[in-house]
Amino acid sequence: MKKNGIIMGICFLGSLLSCANSAPSVPQFVSLELLKAPVKTTYEEGEFFTPFGMALALKRNDGTFASVSNYTLSTYDSLELETTKITASYGSFSVDIPLSVTPTGKEKSVHDVPSYGSLNEDYEEEVLGIDASIKATIEANPYDFHSEDQYAYLCSGYGNLPAVAAGKKDLSHPTGLRLETRGAAYIEIATDASFASSRTYPSSGEAFYLKNIFTDRNYFYRAANTKEELKTSPVRQAYAARILPRNNDAEGVQNVRDLGGYRSKLGGVVREGLYYRGGRLNVSGTNTFSFDVTEAGIHTLVDTLGIQSEIDLRMNDLTPKEERSSGWYTNEYGSMNDDAIEDITYYPCPLNYNQSDMMKDSKPMIGEIFRIFADPDKLPVYLHCNIGTDRTGMISYLLGTLLGIPQEDLYRDYLFSNFASIDGRRSLSTITGKYQKNLLSYHQKNLYLDAREYLKDCGCSDSELDAIVDAFIDFRAL
Repeated sequence: MKKNGIIMGICFLGSLLSCANSAPSVPQFVSLELLKAPVKTTYEEGEFFTPFGMALALKRNDGTFASVSNYTLSTYDSLELETTKITASYGSFSVDIPLSVTPTGKEKSVHDVPSYGSLNEDYEEEVLGIDASIKATIEANPYDFHSEDQYAYLCSGYGNLPAVAAGKKDLSHPTGLRLETRGAAYIEIATDASFASSRTYPSSGEAFYLKNIFTDRNYFYRAANTKEELKTSPVRQAYAARILPRNNDAEGVQNVRDLGGYRSKLGGVVREGLYYRGGRLNVSGTNTFSFDVTEAGIHTLVDTLGIQSEIDLRMNDLTPKEERSSGWYTNEYGSMNDDAIEDITYYPCPLNYNQSDMMKDSKPMIGEIFRIFADPDKLPVYLHCNIGTDRTGMISYLLGTLLGIPQEDLYRDYLFSNFASIDGRRSLSTITGKYQKNLLSYHQKNLYLDAREYLKDCGCSDSELDAIVDAFIDFRAL
């Protein structure tokens, strides 16, 4: 029996080995592949490499691929004339990205800068190459920071709002730029590879989502389980694509976004970080002051966005219903939080939304608002009304037109408010039927000149309007 047991055991072991040898092998990674080159491969000496549009993937020995976004680069320094490639690495695998670097040319002037189109359109045509009106065909972009529904809208025509953007629920906040942390407890983030100026945040889960970022910018990060280990952790890079508008996240406030980042028809690009627009910061309809914005939101406004001035467009009438006359009425009480937020100067600039034509009837106050824009010491500004849509939308449209932002981009920015809770969906009829119609009545060669003439009627001087243009537009940027 013992002999038979030994024989049976050997046979059983042999059958196990036979099964193991016949089992299919697990596919193994064999190389890192460049599936799509970045949009920009030609640089001037001194510029920094940007991976926008680049797609990397690990190739398996069965011919399948696994996408990779948390790769490292051979250099994060400015590019030199001798540079012909950048090497991307993931684990033990690497791949070269061919580049060409030319000598630095003359400084760009207004006449050197393209003054056409939309950066969103460029992205759609050069990178996505899709029928963007069909959401199901839109792939997630690892370089974007918007929510899925916001991103789908921004890749489509400005009139193609998704059903969820109905103005009934606050969906205006960004998701954030995804930075992979792989369960690390801390992440350190900087805009330079040397981490000379960085911020450290607690982290959990597989990724950290960075909000309130600037577009067309590289972010460098490293993650570790202790703060001490951060200094020796591998440096990784993430690129924030210029997909606009640049919506922001301030806790307790909705509909916050920047008007910067767009190409100007005057030349150059409108600077980000100077003009923020959004919803109210404190409760309307009561003469008892109470914040809507939280302490974390105030920290964002003051320390992250660097707001210097709050411009409040709300009225301040609380006339009881039984005492209302046939004239206008509002349940707002906006002009009451004078310097409520330390380090931010408060400017009450009430606009009456019950007027039949705000642009015609509120010219003196509109002039006062634009004089604030003309003072560099008062920038960045945060401008709001109650829900950050109608009066705020009018001022934003006027400013955008003065800065030469293409009308299609201003339409898209205005309609983006439908992702917030604004008492129902807005259409373009307000812009085209009121704001634009008013400007066209000045009969200048273009809307930019119409806007200048209108604002001069509001009391602004040519020098003040020039100061706004000079402060807000970077004429050497593309």
